Amino acid sequence: MPIIKVPVAPIFGLVSSDDHRKIQRRLLARYLKENVNKKKKQKNPLELTEEFIQDFNDSLKTEREEKYIELAKKMLARCKRRSGLTTLGCGKYVDLPLAWTEAIMLSQCKGEINEEALEILLISLDHAPVATDHIPILFFISESILYKLCYDAVKKPYLFSCEIKFSKLGFLVLLRLLLVHFFDCQNFSEEQKFRLHTGLKALAACEACYRHYPNILFMVNFMLKAGETICERVILSESSITPHEDLEEEQKEFDGTRFIAMLKNGSC
Repeated sequence: MPIIKVPVAPIFGLVSSDDHRKIQRRLLARYLKENVNKKKKQKNPLELTEEFIQDFNDSLKTEREEKYIELAKKMLARCKRRSGLTTLGCGKYVDLPLAWTEAIMLSQCKGEINEEALEILLISLDHAPVATDHIPILFFISESILYKLCYDAVKKPYLFSCEIKFSKLGFLVLLRLLLVHFFDCQNFSEEQKFRLHTGLKALAACEACYRHYPNILFMVNFMLKAGETICERVILSESSITPHEDLEEEQKEFDGTRFIAMLKNGSC
């Protein structure tokens, strides 16, 4: 029986095998690119990222402002639920490390969102239970707070409400770390202690900026002393080397004009 060979016409026309492979690679690259774009479009709109924080701050006083404020408020509501503000930090849906991370990130947003995020963090840190699994996030928050305190102290001539809240947050965070250090015999990592000590040294250098605000100065001094115990290292501050007579002289210089300026800036 004779064998009949049927000619096969290439679907790509008369092209070499090398050109055929190049076309396949080009089609595959286009397919992958289209799929990546689809995945990006399906991203969760309530995902909290550094990119969202930047977009939020850039959207202020533009037509996109209302949209981003609405998204941020939904994130704040989720953060409140995860913080367990009405259940003293306990409950099925409570995730304190995640909630605190979201709150400290949202505090980078400008305006009303910043104030609400700090309030959530203050309330939660004040009444939530102390646990060793909170240690990493507590060190992260302490570094963020110390940076803000030192940066604001240098840049601003007067005390602002955000500095008061940050000092309270620093007090609560260092208090929690100190309790863990005392009662759980927790050995913090050397990297954690080194990074905290670095931030506290910067705070000690800015301590003089708060000498006219007794409540804030008390919390700053507590943070420094608690940090010395946690880090097991001495932190030299101006108050520890300034003669008592100099401090009395500085107190005499504090007059009513500075107090009036404090009232105008909402620091009292």
